[in-house]
Amino acid sequence: MYFDKKRNEVRNIVSNLVTTPVNKLVLSSEQVEAIKMVIEHYQEENKKAKEEIHKNMWRITKPDLPRVYIAEYTTHDDYGPLRETDVFSREEDAWAFVLKQREEGATDISVKPRLVYLDKDRTVDIDE
Repeated sequence: MYFDKKRNEVRNIVSNLVTTPVNKLVLSSEQVEAIKMVIEHYQEENKKAKEEIHKNMWRITKPDLPRVYIAEYTTHDDYGPLRETDVFSREEDAWAFVLKQREEGATDISVKPRLVYLDKDRTVDIDE
């Protein structure tokens, strides 16, 4: 089976031991064009889906979404290392805090932003 670029067709050479090989049409030019249209359609849909995925991934960087900043660091005392976590509403405060902790001997400092979900489905009512 091969693609005939000149005719824009897919052809196949069929042969058996009795007769001479026959060049047989598999897909006509119209069918080939229809397949190309379907492929282009799916490529366009895929491109749009990828853009939507990237848009959703970058939503986290938008400043209007509520988030908290989790400051993590390790302190050391006579009993060994202790991993500690504090939560801040402003990134500057979180960094100022962990840098002060580092001056006092803390190691492995990090500040991680996390979204705050204000969704009723994610709220737990303790009274119930």
